[in-house]
Amino acid sequence: MGYRAGIIGCGGISSHHAAAYRNDRRMELVAAAEPSAERRARFAEKYGVRVYSSAADMLAEEKLDIVSVCTPHPDHREPTVMAAQAGAKAVLCEKPIALNLGDADEMIRTCRERGVLLVIGHQRRFQPGHIAIAKPLLEGEIGKLTDIWFDVHHYDLMTWGTHAVDMIRWYNGDAPTKSVFGQVDISVVHERHGAPAEDSAISLIHFENGLRATLACGSMVPRFSQVIAAEEGELRVEGDPSVARIRRQSDVSWREIPKPAREDWQEGFDGEVRALGDSLETGAPHPLAAEAAREALAVIIATYESSRRRRVVTFPIEVPDNPLLAMLAERSKA
Repeated sequence: MGYRAGIIGCGGISSHHAAAYRNDRRMELVAAAEPSAERRARFAEKYGVRVYSSAADMLAEEKLDIVSVCTPHPDHREPTVMAAQAGAKAVLCEKPIALNLGDADEMIRTCRERGVLLVIGHQRRFQPGHIAIAKPLLEGEIGKLTDIWFDVHHYDLMTWGTHAVDMIRWYNGDAPTKSVFGQVDISVVHERHGAPAEDSAISLIHFENGLRATLACGSMVPRFSQVIAAEEGELRVEGDPSVARIRRQSDVSWREIPKPAREDWQEGFDGEVRALGDSLETGAPHPLAAEAAREALAVIIATYESSRRRRVVTFPIEVPDNPLLAMLAERSKA
């Protein structure tokens, strides 16, 4: 069976989605929508597809099975809802799922009501280098995980931190979150992917199964690194990923985890699209289903809320707004 795919938003990330559709024989990329005439022309020339100035026009004209949403962070809800209402079978939306839980819940609810598979692009679960790190953890090589320290150099919670939260949850078998205690530095504000972002953030995350994770992001963090401690050993990662080593308590020395023969970032995007096709064909769950991304967003929102309220935030949370944006708005009034 073939699936007709279209892309909303022709910025840089759209090229990875386009290539992923081209790399799966079941997929046919047929159209794209982008308000910028320059980007439309460039995309049409590169991929030879029909282009539209608005998503509404594309969805009305094309009978699409799959729609990729590659718009800036604040603009994920509307095109996702539109694609579901237009009859798409699946929507692949870039991360984060949204900037607030209300938008995320509307996206999930609309897709669920219409039988649409909603997938969010935490594609590192399909990246060979990250799979090599996760495999011994998921297979229990060093026993039950107890603590994770995850440092993300330079980037904010919504841009890269969402990947880190998703990876921590992946390592931990997607166990439910129990509480979050966090702080953000907004003395400097960055503009990233259409939204304001904090300069630095730290989040202490407790999970129902007992795991404690500490996530630090931003200019205060000198490098990418991970330390995963478990009852029977430890795993350490330097880079994104670069060098990964593992040691059981009974081992004399560390063992380096072999790198994949070839590390191409496109493989993560290929994997999420390949799994999407498999899910449509068989009905099997997709590893990047929207509910998992909603939980990752909830951790980030709880970090902002903890900073705003100066207290621990327990789950499940009910925070209708984006506390970071609210704090910035309050500061601008002062």
